[in-house]
Amino acid sequence: MSALLEAGHRRAEAITRQHATTYYWGARLLPEERRRQVHAVYALCRTADDVVDSPGATSPGRVAGTAQRLTALEQRFEEVRAGAPTDDPVLAVAADAAERAGIAPSVFRRFFGAMRQDLTVAGHDRRRGFVAARFDAEDDGGGALHGRDS
Repeated sequence: MSALLEAGHRRAEAITRQHATTYYWGARLLPEERRRQVHAVYALCRTADDVVDSPGATSPGRVAGTAQRLTALEQRFEEVRAGAPTDDPVLAVAADAAERAGIAPSVFRRFFGAMRQDLTVAGHDRRRGFVAARFDAEDDGGGALHGRDS
């Protein structure tokens, strides 16, 4: 395994442990390869979430810039997954994990689409503990990747 992927696995594990304790400890029950894949995909999702949740990201004058940063992350991930070189350990390990686990590119497109939707959702349903969002009839549950019912 390359030094970049090893660094990516360490970083992804640290991100998962810091931000998603339940995922981290649940993944400890999985075989090592699957556990590393869970951490890698979570780290990518967390990176996207950090773009959307950064201070002021959804302010009226900043939504377009936030959407551009999110789209740039998505495009860069797709490029790395297609074999483009990177020095970003999280992108490298997430792309590797997605390929090894056989996760369809459409799953990530739906995830990033849900993240873009977060930029324009007006409110939160506090009783349910997550953003209430409507999905088109053809949506097959991609929103569930980011804590939504489909």
